Amino acid sequence: MIGLDDIFTRLETALVAGGIAWWEIEFPSGVIFFSDNKATMLGYSPSKFTHYTHFTDLIHPEDTEAYLQAVESHTNG
Repeated sequence: MIGLDDIFTRLETALVAGGIAWWEIEFPSGVIFFSDNKATMLGYSPSKFTHYTHFTDLIHPEDTEAYLQAVESHTNG
């Protein structure tokens, strides 16, 4: 039987090989969880990102309003 550690290792290997990442956010705290390659894909260390604002601070100012509207629309259904 395959253990959870083995499954996680396989998932991480597939994500890195595919150039993709997973992430999730805990509302309302804003705490985020993500695969290490998400930050690495953006050129940062994974330890730099512990709150969603660490990612949103990277959004170009002209795109901020559209981003916030999309998040609100998604979270409110």
